[in-house]
Amino acid sequence: MILPPLIGEHQVTAVVGPRGISKTYFCMALAKALAGGGQFLGFQAERRPVFWINFEMYAGDLASRFRNAGLGEGVFLFHPADGPPPKLDSTAWDQVERSAPEGSVIIIDSLRAAQGLRENTSEEMSGVIHKLLPLREKGFTIILIAHTGKGSQESIRGSQAIEDQVDSILIMQRTTTGNGHGDLADGQTKLGIHTTKSRRGVPVDLKLIHHWEDGSFELLEDESAGQLELVGDLIVDLGEEAIHGRLVEKIMASLGVSRSKSRWLLKQGENRLWTAGKRPPFNSKHYTLANEVKQ
Repeated sequence: MILPPLIGEHQVTAVVGPRGISKTYFCMALAKALAGGGQFLGFQAERRPVFWINFEMYAGDLASRFRNAGLGEGVFLFHPADGPPPKLDSTAWDQVERSAPEGSVIIIDSLRAAQGLRENTSEEMSGVIHKLLPLREKGFTIILIAHTGKGSQESIRGSQAIEDQVDSILIMQRTTTGNGHGDLADGQTKLGIHTTKSRRGVPVDLKLIHHWEDGSFELLEDESAGQLELVGDLIVDLGEEAIHGRLVEKIMASLGVSRSKSRWLLKQGENRLWTAGKRPPFNSKHYTLANEVKQ
């Protein structure tokens, strides 16, 4: 993954939410981390050029958002010389592959505006998503900004064919659940983001605060924070024996959680609190606390 646990390399990831929930700002924050090889929400990104295709906003508004988000070097905004970007269902779509930097992350804002077909028609939407699959096979990573359906906050607007063909789905929702932080200040929104699909099996369930003024996001601590600390203690206790299978069993026994929750906790802390590498002779996955690696 190039930004674990959020973005898998050479995948089509849909970032989905209702209108006005800050999907574009969220993807700008992803873009900034990827383009600079920095961190987002404490997760370390691998440096990749970002190629942004804007179908949704006026150019001036988008430029203003880019400035507020601190986007610059490494982020390329697609500006065809003869007009707006070609749509996914047009014969000119191959301009994207010719223009995008090799191995870049292509962000499309948004699926609804990027094509002119009937969203609820399976055959037509299958054709649209199929335009993205050759890019994936040629080494690009695609982030597709999409709206939720009118009757559901857990699914992409339009045909089921869209969800069937993308690799991962991140759902953004406003949340009002308390977490001990008290009332939010003016200009802040509390959000939740979670996966409903991930072909590489990396679950995400995060709580965030979005700061409107600068477009930034802050990770909120939740009930899993204490569990992650205990997992770190188990990694230290096991030392050389902190192998994935043995560690999962220890987490289950010590925390009283399921096998899937144990694996989820390991993924949540990976590249933030601990690192994982292969150990001979069987290439078993071995965990080490991040601060131990730096010493």
